Amino acid sequence: MQSNLIAQTIDIPAIAETAFPSLKLPFRPSATSSSTKIAEIVSLLLPYIFVIAGLLLLFSIISGGFSMMTAGDNVDGAKKAKLKITSALIGFVILFAAFWIMQIIEVMLGVDFGF
Repeated sequence: MQSNLIAQTIDIPAIAETAFPSLKLPFRPSATSSSTKIAEIVSLLLPYIFVIAGLLLLFSIISGGFSMMTAGDNVDGAKKAKLKITSALIGFVILFAAFWIMQIIEVMLGVDFGF
């Protein structure tokens, strides 16, 4: 009997509920399907990915501001700090756009990403 890795599915919610009985999962597959597909796993993880990215963005901006304050007369240090803050702000715009694109996809396709 040949095993097809693409056709195999993993029941993540059942495993999580068994390992952590007090855990409340934000997403549970439909009653007709007890297995979780890749798209459902991504949908489950997306809200957490956005939160982690937002926290990294916050710490990056704070770090850039601290570098800017401590640069003093050092022109190279100030340029590096400005670049760090600019990169963090560009990351914020990308993160914000990704979140709203996911919202639009959710409305247009009727897919629930768990936001």
